[in-house]
Amino acid sequence: MPTKTTLREWIANGEWKRLFKALQAIAEQLNDTDFLNSVFHQTGRFSSIQKNLNDGIIDQPYYNMELAKIRLAVLNLIDNIPDHATLSTDSASPPANPPVSPPTSGNGGVPSPTPPDDSPKPATPVKPPSNAIWITGLVVLVGVTLLAALIPCPGDFLSGTTQVLMAIGAAMAATALPGLLNIELPTVKAGSALAVLVLVYLFNPAKLVENNSACNNEPFDFTINLQPDQAVRVSNQYPKLKNAILQIWIGNDWRTDTVDANNLARYYSLPGDYKDQKVAVKLVGNYWYLKEDSVQLSGKSQVLTILPNGTLGTVTGRVIDAKANPVKDVKIEIVGIITYTNENGIFTLQVPLDKQRSNYEVYATKAPFISSKSNAAPSTGQDVKILLLK
Repeated sequence: MPTKTTLREWIANGEWKRLFKALQAIAEQLNDTDFLNSVFHQTGRFSSIQKNLNDGIIDQPYYNMELAKIRLAVLNLIDNIPDHATLSTDSASPPANPPVSPPTSGNGGVPSPTPPDDSPKPATPVKPPSNAIWITGLVVLVGVTLLAALIPCPGDFLSGTTQVLMAIGAAMAATALPGLLNIELPTVKAGSALAVLVLVYLFNPAKLVENNSACNNEPFDFTINLQPDQAVRVSNQYPKLKNAILQIWIGNDWRTDTVDANNLARYYSLPGDYKDQKVAVKLVGNYWYLKEDSVQLSGKSQVLTILPNGTLGTVTGRVIDAKANPVKDVKIEIVGIITYTNENGIFTLQVPLDKQRSNYEVYATKAPFISSKSNAAPSTGQDVKILLLK
């Protein structure tokens, strides 16, 4: 089977670990560093959303949305694989079953031929499912439904347990109706009782009957996920959102948290009456700003968009000679962009977003002066001073 077809089938079957391992092997086979970096990037994204889902940082709909983005990115990677690329043996082939030694005769271990058995075999009767299984499942289903309806304000652990037990109970009850249901999702294929288990777990009807009427005033935790606007291109050397402070307005005061390496800010024990409320939010830090000025405290987390603030886009400076006189018409070059000093030796240069960074190398050239290289850090707000000597 062609390599690309095999990789696409693994995506459809949800064999992500096997897929990423094969893509890394192909990148090394092609000696393509950019391709390998892209594979590592998508592998990291996949591991991150898996961990965040397991930790309860993101919910299932957001997980599905991010997984769809990863799937699209990986399919694009697969489309760019050359036709001559091949899968390595350990990734392309499933584990082989151990060979079975043929029966041997007593003459030197030579295999004895086994005559074909053409006699008709009796059909194996299909044993109907035991009544005890589906009755037990029905009892579990009813019992868990009552439990979810009667217990006020179930926590995350109890709510999750109810979800699992209800799915298992529904699957056991569905054994009385074998073969009548099949589902096919992007990462899940199942039939019969297993299909019922998957559907009930994903739909989670326990949430519909949970007694949450008295939970409005219970404190809750909330996570804000800050993500750059995908429509805005920035340089790979543009500073990351590091050590920034995110604040939300709660109880006539700002609740503060430091944004972590995953661009997450977490708030614990927020007052229950702020659930589903919209509150003001602001980002304190260099290089980025929030696209929104408020956040809806619904669910367990929300995503907010951040944009570069442009503070790294302007570099200014002055060029002087050994007598501190300004030097005009000096060629100034920064990241491939050129400008010239005016009569006062002053220059201003605008750097586009896709080339911005926190520190620049500034090259100054004019005959008969010796060319000079200086460093500029626009984030400090200070002009660059360049001395040209003859």
